[in-house]
Amino acid sequence: MRRLRPAGPALPDGREARLKGGELLSLSLALLPAILALSALLLSLARLPQPGIAWALSADGGLVLAEGSRAPALRGEAGQGVVAIARGEGPAWPVNGLMRLPSARWLTENPTRQAWVETQQRLAALGGAERLVLVLVLADGRRLTVDAPPGLHLGPGPLLLAALVLLLYGLAVWVLIVRPQASSALFALITACVIGHLLFLLVGEASPLVLPPGWAQAELPLRSGLDLATAAATFHAALLHPLRHPRAGRLALLGWLLAGLVLLAVLGWPDGPGWLLNQIGVAGLGLAAMLALSRHGPQGLHPQALLLRRMLSLVMGAWLLLSVSVAASRPGLDAQEIAGSGSLWWTVFLASLLLLLPFLRDRQGLLHEFSLVAGAGTVAASLDLLFLNLLPGGASARTSLAAFLGVVAYLVGRSWLLSRLRGPRLDDTGRLFDALYQSARAAEHRPEALPELLGRLLQGVFDPLERRALGPQPSRPARVTLLDHGAGLAVPLPTLDGGGAPGWIELHLAERGRRVFTRADARLAAGLAAQLGRAIAYDRAVERGRREERERIAQDLHDDIGARLLTLMYGAGTPEREEYIRHTLQDLKTLTRGLATGNPRLGEAAADWKADAAHRLQLAGLNLHWQQQLDLDPLLSVAAWSALTRVLRELLSNAIAHARAQSVSVTLHCDAEELSLSIGDDGQGRDPEAWAPGLGLGGIRKRMRQLGGQVSWQARARGGIVCTVRLPLERIHAEGAA
Repeated sequence: MRRLRPAGPALPDGREARLKGGELLSLSLALLPAILALSALLLSLARLPQPGIAWALSADGGLVLAEGSRAPALRGEAGQGVVAIARGEGPAWPVNGLMRLPSARWLTENPTRQAWVETQQRLAALGGAERLVLVLVLADGRRLTVDAPPGLHLGPGPLLLAALVLLLYGLAVWVLIVRPQASSALFALITACVIGHLLFLLVGEASPLVLPPGWAQAELPLRSGLDLATAAATFHAALLHPLRHPRAGRLALLGWLLAGLVLLAVLGWPDGPGWLLNQIGVAGLGLAAMLALSRHGPQGLHPQALLLRRMLSLVMGAWLLLSVSVAASRPGLDAQEIAGSGSLWWTVFLASLLLLLPFLRDRQGLLHEFSLVAGAGTVAASLDLLFLNLLPGGASARTSLAAFLGVVAYLVGRSWLLSRLRGPRLDDTGRLFDALYQSARAAEHRPEALPELLGRLLQGVFDPLERRALGPQPSRPARVTLLDHGAGLAVPLPTLDGGGAPGWIELHLAERGRRVFTRADARLAAGLAAQLGRAIAYDRAVERGRREERERIAQDLHDDIGARLLTLMYGAGTPEREEYIRHTLQDLKTLTRGLATGNPRLGEAAADWKADAAHRLQLAGLNLHWQQQLDLDPLLSVAAWSALTRVLRELLSNAIAHARAQSVSVTLHCDAEELSLSIGDDGQGRDPEAWAPGLGLGGIRKRMRQLGGQVSWQARARGGIVCTVRLPLERIHAEGAA
């Protein structure tokens, strides 16, 4: 059996993951150069000449002026087509919609990609001077001069993307610091690839017209390589975490080789289907990662692997849907709109999931909801792009239909997730309180059963695949601890008499292996254990008060009533009266002894009953035949002990006084369902149904009815009467006993 390990400091939110002084200093030192480099990039982009032109696309993919242009010369020119552009008095060259695209990564046709690169190279040549003067040639033949003076120009979009880059970088460094291992390094590599995509988007957003020199040539191969590296690193990580594959090294090497071969094919085959090869390579490695996460360990599928596989399914679904939308696009306007929107949607979606991924154990609810919202948004955006190619009609109808289907995807996905990732089973307050109350009362009478009682309570709450009780663990802190990244939960037994935890309950794989334990589960388990300890302490205090009160009453009866009866016995005057008072004293002695001892075991009470019956029958000259079979030895409540004692004494008195019997037989039996007590004699009693009701028989019926039992009398074939008393076991238990 695999032993669960305490979870290491893998998550920034947990107490184990709080950075110490040296680690915080390392994080600060790692963030400082990143902040400086990002600031330098933003400053250089802000200094690029920005003519303040807002572009749009015409129906045939041409370039038109849009609302929002800041240049004074373009006021009132919205909707005018632009067919050529020139720098100052230089020659004009034709332009099209490719000029406004910040990236060629999602352009599917090689000629279109090459045309984009050439367009960006020409635009880069325009920005060589400190002051840029552009001449726009409109479709109606007019020429508009647009001046781009030097200065700092940077909108909110690049700043938001820069903040996202800095967050991702800080998170990757944090994970590496708090848990330096191979899986953390792969997470950092995936994050670095996404940061690379974000930097390309940032540059394109900050400089919509003039890109930095050399940027267009490097954009396509670098972004293709980043996508393939992300897929290969994901496959590699799935082989290592949460369960290491026995052939992880070889399979990971195979994945990296496949990614490298696809990249070489994309770069070395200019006329080949480079975009399609790239998409297939990423999809293949992603599906391979899902298969790796589906591998079962010795105790079944790891719950964290199940969650990671579902997240990866969401990512791959968005990737495939977006790829289909791009592949189905028509040349011209559709392809350019999809290429421009798809890159942004996909990169921001992946970056958002990476930001939440390290908090998988602690914030599952937030992660699930965000994943569903982000996934539904990506689905809606992808469908909108797909409908652009397939459905006629206006943009509003197309967008409304895509949004509706996105909402449907969210609702269906949320219902599916909640049905499989539900929380604790005993979520009903009444049921949980009842289970806690019963466990506390049972533990009060059987302290040795506390591990089993707490284990059953936690079993009902979390439904783990495995539960086991352990002894004291001196090296483990006395608090609820998550094990093996949430695969297990260690709960200390409540301390009843002071000192350290007397033992532990370990739970493995919540909800029958369908989810990991979270810190919310740990807090709930700690609360249940603490509440159980408080309930036991309260019950002990109440029981101690009851016992002291019973002892006081017993002492008062012995000192007061007993002394008076003893005085009366010595002055009785007749042997009959003296014998009656002596029997009364014996009854009082039995009553006070029962009050003083509290809740006796059935075996102890049976021994007292047998001794008392033997003494009384011996004085009366009768023989006693006593038989008992006790499958269980439960604790008797005071009410049950008192009722059975008085019933037995009353029936013995009847046999002595009225039956004229020679012997009395008593049979006591107790099993898992009921207790039965039979008292028979060989006297002259006949036909019990013809008896006149009396106080003695009426008292027996009343006592049994109060305890939920039954009593019956039957005539014996050889003479005499047998009385049988039956009581359900749960009604004679001391309250809370088990």
